[in-house]
Amino acid sequence: MAVWSEVLLSEIQASERFDADYWQPSFMENEKNLKAMNCIVLGESSQSIRSGPFGSNLLCDTYVPDGVAVIRPFNLKGMTVERENIAYIPESMCKDAGLAFYGEGDIMIARVGDVRAGVIRDTPSKTTISPNIIAVRLRKGALSPYYVAAFLNTWPGLAQMLRGMKTVAQPTITTDLVRSILVPILDEAVQAGIEAKVRAAFNRDDASRSIYAEAEGMLSSALGLNGLDLTARLFYERPYADLEAAARFDAEYFQPAHEEVIGCCKAYTKGWTTLDDLMAGITNGVECRSFVENGVPYLRVGDIEGLWLNGENASKISHEDANELRSKISLRAGDVVMVRSGSIGQTAVVPDDVSDSILSSHLIRLRQHSPLKIRPLCLALLLSSRVGVAQTKKHNNGGIVPEISQSAVRQFVVPLLDDGLQFDLEGLIQSSFAARREARRLLDEAKRMVEDAILGKDAAQ
Repeated sequence: MAVWSEVLLSEIQASERFDADYWQPSFMENEKNLKAMNCIVLGESSQSIRSGPFGSNLLCDTYVPDGVAVIRPFNLKGMTVERENIAYIPESMCKDAGLAFYGEGDIMIARVGDVRAGVIRDTPSKTTISPNIIAVRLRKGALSPYYVAAFLNTWPGLAQMLRGMKTVAQPTITTDLVRSILVPILDEAVQAGIEAKVRAAFNRDDASRSIYAEAEGMLSSALGLNGLDLTARLFYERPYADLEAAARFDAEYFQPAHEEVIGCCKAYTKGWTTLDDLMAGITNGVECRSFVENGVPYLRVGDIEGLWLNGENASKISHEDANELRSKISLRAGDVVMVRSGSIGQTAVVPDDVSDSILSSHLIRLRQHSPLKIRPLCLALLLSSRVGVAQTKKHNNGGIVPEISQSAVRQFVVPLLDDGLQFDLEGLIQSSFAARREARRLLDEAKRMVEDAILGKDAAQ
């Protein structure tokens, strides 16, 4: 629906913004409301606001298995910095480049792409930022960083960043914009209550990850993987006949570490099978680039969180497009989804609430024969564990972008897990999901507390 705003020419000249999005009525109303409140601009309450080093050499070929963690925009999830998918660089490189370190309580904002903000909780290693992150370090005693992070994830905070971002090749936020963000000064007790809620959410999230790690450990122990040395070897030999039979001449395919994992699966006491024999259907998702504000969720790689397929923030496609695409790909609860290009090795189970969604072309749907030999959650755990990751690396046939084909997926070796083991694993995974849901609920409560304090309960609802 079209909307109109009338503004003074002097306001346009002062802002140096002539784009219509900047003058959306909802953005202007938000600014008006905040200016009527007791607010402080973020720059005045901060010790420093700066982005990562432009033109730096933080490239993938500089990453190491352990060192200084580098926060990138996609690491900002759930109002904090995720524990997984973190890249590391040598500490010596940070010192040589003069990179700043960050820690608990520092606020991270995505400089490019989707608007994201989160606060660093306790971190086991030193942390720095990529050029696409803006870091905010508050002055001690000025504002609670947990309250500020929650505020930036509510409409009054998000609207200021959405309004101020500039789009050329992709949406971009500047440090000047971040400095100008208006933050309401709430009573210290209210800020403390919000902080307590956010911290409680982070604790439940940590509990979720701990339970999930227990499930992974139980699976590894049952398959005899714990004692394996899976360090990649630089030199090894294979007969030419093996290369010819596989039609693969790349060293990664024949990496002994991959073969050792597969060997453990084949040695499992209850036997093994292949995904080809296990599945009634293996189907690629479909491509769609026409998005709408309200419609059917279009599930992509970024919607996979652990074994959780979360459609809450998924892009939407029209019902007409979705109905047309369902003839090519449909979902049902219990299907397993696997990433086939990009961040390969991630899997998730389709829950009831997203079974009406459409799967993107970067994902593969796995649907088992009935009756099921492996429970969906256990199969997803297998494919995202060392069992699946080793075989994904082995069969990767991509160049610049990692990719795995349907024919390769069909060759995956899968141990037929004991029923009792599956029962225990599923219980742990469900407990992990429950803790994650509780973490989300607590974060939603924290945001609601912010909105109630700023907008009033009636307006927030």
